[in-house]
Amino acid sequence: MYKTNKKAFTLVELLVVIAIIGVLATLAIVSLQNARKNTRDAKRIADIKQIQTALELFFNDNGEYPASTSVTSSINSGAKVYMEIYPDAPTPPDGDCTEENNQYVYTEAGEDNGSYVITFCLGGSVASLSSGVKEASPFGIVGVSSEEEEEEEIAFSCGDSFSYAGESYPTVEIGTQCWTAKNLNVGTRIAGASDQTNNSVLEKYCNNDLESNCDVYGGLYQWNEMMQYTTSVNQGICPSGWHVPTVTEWITLTTYLSANSQYWCGGTSTWIAKALASSSGWTSYGTSCRVGNDQPSNNSSGFTALPAGGRSTGGLLVDLTLVSYFWSSSSGGSGSSWGRYFSQTHALVAGIEFSNVIGFSVRCIKD
Repeated sequence: MYKTNKKAFTLVELLVVIAIIGVLATLAIVSLQNARKNTRDAKRIADIKQIQTALELFFNDNGEYPASTSVTSSINSGAKVYMEIYPDAPTPPDGDCTEENNQYVYTEAGEDNGSYVITFCLGGSVASLSSGVKEASPFGIVGVSSEEEEEEEIAFSCGDSFSYAGESYPTVEIGTQCWTAKNLNVGTRIAGASDQTNNSVLEKYCNNDLESNCDVYGGLYQWNEMMQYTTSVNQGICPSGWHVPTVTEWITLTTYLSANSQYWCGGTSTWIAKALASSSGWTSYGTSCRVGNDQPSNNSSGFTALPAGGRSTGGLLVDLTLVSYFWSSSSGGSGSSWGRYFSQTHALVAGIEFSNVIGFSVRCIKD
């Protein structure tokens, strides 16, 4: 009986096999590491939502959120426990997060502890949330200015443009105030028929439910969605160093325009709507000194108010090219707040109390 010799692997073949195994092992390790990072970020979001649920239960019972000093190892009020163990953020920190910001830091905010902020850090993107330091409040989660944005803020002077959430915003100085000269456009578009909700996503409406209209006119926001508390009570969804104007600040603006005749139309001190309105884009209107008439003569203030229209209480998106509606940060109570508006048929800027479920444009004013 003869033995047959079987051909063995050559050294080159063995090296190729070892190299392939090494590559596959490396890919498996990288994939496992990424999966672990994603799991840690998912837990961070889940932890924040659990904390927020406990805080809302506390608020419902006590009419305020707890003081920072009392939210350490648990959330409770006397014998009633809303969260037995206040969680620690998973470790190690991921992405650009550090040991310092990889924790859930709770701070009460607003008058009479009427709001709160929880800062935390995401190593990567989770759903619509990008990586980096975040702030959770009763109205959702927003990002915190990066070091580059803070450096830009230090060097800023009114009249410059600044970047926020991927968009450039021109600014204009009117009297002693510095305003954005463009409507805010941040967040994820939802249908006008749906209310903006208290979740982890900042939401906006675009007139006619078209994102392209937000690109031109900016987003429309319900009052509660706009007034997301971050580092200051009136900041809302404005960037760091800016805030949603109070009704008093709107009055300061219109009072300044009415006190300076270059902003008047027809020699009437209260006819100042044209001085704020953009110089094009309005539905034409025949009567002199109305915003829709002789539009190239508009915008002597540089405010550049666009006719973005709004969202009605019934969820209809209306008045595009006809009306500018703007929120203030001043609540009127009983589910309503103050705003300002004017239309193509107006020479005046009007102030009125509106339902918080209406969707209006947002301008920011410098702190």
